[in-house]
Amino acid sequence: MSPNDSGINELAHIKKSASVSGVQLSSEKKNNKNGKNDSIKKKAACPAYAEIELSEKLVTKSKAVTMRLLSLTVDKPDSPLRTISLLSRSERKTFLEDFNATAAPYPKGKTAVALFEDLAFAHPERRAVSVGSQNTSYAALSRLVYRYAGYMQQNGVKSGDVVALLPAYTTESVAAILAILLCGGVYMPLDAAHPAERLEHLLIQAKAKHLIMMEDSVRLRFSGSRFSLPDRENDADIPFARPTVACPYAYLIFTSGSSGEHKGVRIRHDNLMNYLWWAKQTYCQNGEETFALYSSFAFDFTMTSLFLPLIHGGAIRLYGGGREENIFQKILTDRQTT
Repeated sequence: MSPNDSGINELAHIKKSASVSGVQLSSEKKNNKNGKNDSIKKKAACPAYAEIELSEKLVTKSKAVTMRLLSLTVDKPDSPLRTISLLSRSERKTFLEDFNATAAPYPKGKTAVALFEDLAFAHPERRAVSVGSQNTSYAALSRLVYRYAGYMQQNGVKSGDVVALLPAYTTESVAAILAILLCGGVYMPLDAAHPAERLEHLLIQAKAKHLIMMEDSVRLRFSGSRFSLPDRENDADIPFARPTVACPYAYLIFTSGSSGEHKGVRIRHDNLMNYLWWAKQTYCQNGEETFALYSSFAFDFTMTSLFLPLIHGGAIRLYGGGREENIFQKILTDRQTT
């Protein structure tokens, strides 16, 4: 049976006539025994629904699938339903292979902090971070990152160490995150809004070796190395030595624990760069974009607002972490982000 059978043509040319209270089917004429034409109106009462227009392509496809199923069940009536496929071989290849052929080039071997360093060298005066009326250039942010990285090394941070950070929505916190990566550490964000007991449990579960507090509203029990970073205004030169052993992991983040247990996931630098390179091509269409950073640092999608601007020459605009009233209204009226 071909797709052009009369049954298909008939279905493809169904006329719609619907109302809120029901559906009015088209009239059908029939000759009575006296040879006169009587109009027979058929009405189907049904609840209101969204009308769907059936294209000929959709009807043809539906018929082909139906005929395939009928053919398979007739030829092999004892076959379990799980062995019957709705897709032909070519369709399976399209859906399972062609649609999943998403491999794309990205700078393998590079890290987000390395791309930031490249941009700081190429565009030192470009704005990197802003909060309120304060703007920080790529050059100034880079100097702060190197100073923090040197200080972290003085306090024992080594490549591969899990470094937990309780950040605030400040330029210093952005620099601290980049410094952790520069040292080869694994950045672990914490959220000051979470209960202290939960944060302490996550520190133990992650086997964090260091804790840096940028937010002083929380008191945590921690048996590892705990320290604060030097004041930004202190320009004392602190030597930094690049780690000789590279750590494959960029950050460690925990799930919300909706299943009853918080699960930690370590994200590799290559995975992060693969995503960021796709995001750069998708979101950064107008050159120097400015991203609003307002969501929790412990929320994985925040990594987009944090790292993406700094690998393509854009800027981060910091807000109050979403805990401010009407944060979205503030972002819109601020008119500083793109």
